[in-house]
Amino acid sequence: MNASLPKNYFDAFAGMQTFGHSGFDKDGRPIVWSRCSTFDPSKVNVESSSQFMIYFLDYVSTLCPPNTDQIIMIFDLKDTGYANF
Repeated sequence: MNASLPKNYFDAFAGMQTFGHSGFDKDGRPIVWSRCSTFDPSKVNVESSSQFMIYFLDYVSTLCPPNTDQIIMIFDLKDTGYANF
């Protein structure tokens, strides 16, 4: 992570619990989920959203076994509406 970012830079994302890591599939690929209904765009901006996704996927890639080149992403769209975008 960029050392110049404040320590609480991603607190808004942590509070929304929009992204998570649920383990690995049988081939060792990490399973990542996104609960879109908990995302509140009024709490973040485009730049911080992009930086968070880079940080989160970089973190998940550090959990991967060697030679893993894929990540499984599951998007939970239940109760998601226009307010979440």
